[in-house]
Amino acid sequence: MNARIAPDTFALVTGGSSGIGRAIAEQLALQGYHLLLVALPGHELEEAAGSLANTTGCRVYTFETDLCRENADMEVAGWVQSLQVPVSVLVNNAGMGYVGSYTDFDHHFYRDLLRINITNLVGITTLMIRELERNQPAYILNLGSMASFFPLPWKTVYAASKAFVFAYSAALREELRTKGISVTVVCPGAVTTSENVRARIEASGRMGMMTALSPGRVAKKSVEGMLRKRKMVLPGISPKFSWYLGRRLPGIVRKVIVKRLLSGKKPD
Repeated sequence: MNARIAPDTFALVTGGSSGIGRAIAEQLALQGYHLLLVALPGHELEEAAGSLANTTGCRVYTFETDLCRENADMEVAGWVQSLQVPVSVLVNNAGMGYVGSYTDFDHHFYRDLLRINITNLVGITTLMIRELERNQPAYILNLGSMASFFPLPWKTVYAASKAFVFAYSAALREELRTKGISVTVVCPGAVTTSENVRARIEASGRMGMMTALSPGRVAKKSVEGMLRKRKMVLPGISPKFSWYLGRRLPGIVRKVIVKRLLSGKKPD
């Protein structure tokens, strides 16, 4: 990729204060985009904004909100409109996951998960379409998951929500093809986004550690794929294997393999 290909246009990144979101924001800044970062309230957001501005020279604006809340999508869109800056990239990165028995969580938890993983993702995208159309070439990058490809026990609602993101991205890509907006979905496997996640990966054994990727590696592959207008990005070995598994093997065989792979995640 050539640096500084998109001067004076902005990228809106949800969940941009840490992990994959922050790493994607950095990659976009290195490509010449200025940044609009949306994340939970807290010191991490301002720290990320200051660091990205200092290291890349880009302009950074921030908005604190919880995307699990109802109407948070409208608040984000209203904030973007108030800034009156051209936006040509939307990165729907914010999300929520878990591992555990379905009955361990209540309806409030699942409602919040669906709002951030689906409802507000769709809402922000819908509210930003006109802005993206005005600033072509434009891009939408949605964060799916390796979990997009299978029904996963002990990640039941999370996996289903990521299956939605995958299908939504593919269909939206076709609808927006003639409007100058490219849609890409990235489906990573295990990513060392925090100490807790790293501990879970280490607990899964040597293979888990060998196939896990850093946020920076996922971000680099994601932005490269987005700018090349790819339909899907599969960073690392595990997502590629899962994609092949999902397309080639009979359903009953997939079920057995997935059950065995997840047996170590089943709560005692």
